[in-house]
Amino acid sequence: MVDPIVLDDALERVYAFLEGSDLDGAVDYLRQLHPADSAEILAELEPEEQAAIVERLQAPELAEFFEQLDEDDMAEVAQHLDLETLADVLDEMEPDMAADLLGELEPGQAADLLEEMEEPDDVATLMSYPPDSAGGIMTAAPPSLRRFWTVAESIQFLKQQYQEEEDFFYLYVLDRYCHLIGLVNLRALILAEPEQTIEEIMNRNVISVKATADQEEVAQLLQRYDLVSLPVVDDNERLIGIVTIDDVVDVIEEEATEDIYRLAQVSPDSEIYSPVHQSVRNRLPWLVVNLGTAFLASSVVALFQDTIAQAAILAAFMPIVAGQGGNAGTQTMTIVVRSLALKEIEP
Repeated sequence: MVDPIVLDDALERVYAFLEGSDLDGAVDYLRQLHPADSAEILAELEPEEQAAIVERLQAPELAEFFEQLDEDDMAEVAQHLDLETLADVLDEMEPDMAADLLGELEPGQAADLLEEMEEPDDVATLMSYPPDSAGGIMTAAPPSLRRFWTVAESIQFLKQQYQEEEDFFYLYVLDRYCHLIGLVNLRALILAEPEQTIEEIMNRNVISVKATADQEEVAQLLQRYDLVSLPVVDDNERLIGIVTIDDVVDVIEEEATEDIYRLAQVSPDSEIYSPVHQSVRNRLPWLVVNLGTAFLASSVVALFQDTIAQAAILAAFMPIVAGQGGNAGTQTMTIVVRSLALKEIEP
């Protein structure tokens, strides 16, 4: 993995390959980097440079890069791929990431891609939920066990059936109707006696969340109970997926950004490179409100102009009082917004 401090050097090296028309050299160099670093470099390139590089990458490689990009960059890079290639990339991606990408595309294009994919079911299910809900950010559930299985049978089952699964720490126990009835962590499974049943070692006190729950609630549950994943259930308590801690890291960043913007009454859609007209539209309403309150404050001062005229020294204290009032207001607003974000107070 490239040290973040020298990531600019890596980008310059890719530019050098491109300026020398050595596309194969640029692609080979990107393959040597961590996918997160390669994805960041890819996002910095011009559209025609992106197109030239992605054409030389295989679907599994593109899937790794796409999973490291934010949603806007994913959609931008995806425009350089034909329908069949992009469908292959989506099949290689984690279902939640594939759903995020499809959500950024035109509805017609997304529908065509779902038809072209080999395994669209999981992705289509995720797209049926709001993107900021537990169902919208969940991934496929890990291996599920049955309570009457022995430890030895369960381990053998995992070895045979789930060699290609992504990493997991908890195994969920379901009944015949797929209702969630318990969980077993890997440590307990490994240390248990082979003849013990899953029912003997499982934890029946399972923290779960409904698929329609807000993603912020999911993040708070993972933090409160110190979990690395959280099962997602439907209205009938059937297990339909899990939310992992790496998914929630993005949620925490998103929610923190939203809270900071809310602190300054700025739209969450605002970015440093947003067009001027968009920035004006997002910020002007609150600035107009502030201007109105400023005129109101000035009118209060005008009521005491005779007093100020008699003791001119009082005018020197006006900016001090105004500044201190602003500081106190900022402190209070910061505490209130933080308390709202942490659910310490209710709106």
